[in-house]
Formats: sequence, structure tokens, C-alpha cells
Amino acid sequence: EKSIICNDCNKEFIWSVGEQVFFRDKGLQNPPKRCKPCKHAKNERIEAVMTAQASGLKQKIEVSVHCAKC
Repeated sequence: EKSIICNDCNKEFIWSVGEQVFFRDKGLQNPPKRCKPCKHAKNERIEAVMTAQASGLKQKIEVSVHCAKC
């Protein structure tokens, strides 16, 4: 098992041996960058954008940005 820091929430999560085998079997070479809750949230955001685009609605997406100096 490997410990990884999530790119979104900066919390540590475990990449289990079973998940590593799955990645290897699928030919995926990079480890995950997000924990499961953050990955799920990202997929929901993408799905909302795709749904809005398909229906012709414009959707506003708010993101938080941290100043490099801060």
C-alpha cells in the first residue's frame, strides 16, 4: 500500500494493493492524484458542465484561487 497526498484537499489517502493491481492491469501508469471523495466531486462537476452544454445552458463555475505570495 502507498500513501498519497490528494491534489485537491491535501489530505493523505491510501492507494491499496488491489487498486494498484487494477491500474497495472488497465495499463495505467500514473498513480491517482485525488482521494475518492475529491475524484467523485470532480466527476460531478464535469458531468454538470457536460449536461449544461448538451442542453444549451450556460453554466458558471466558481473556483477558489490562492495567491502564490500567500
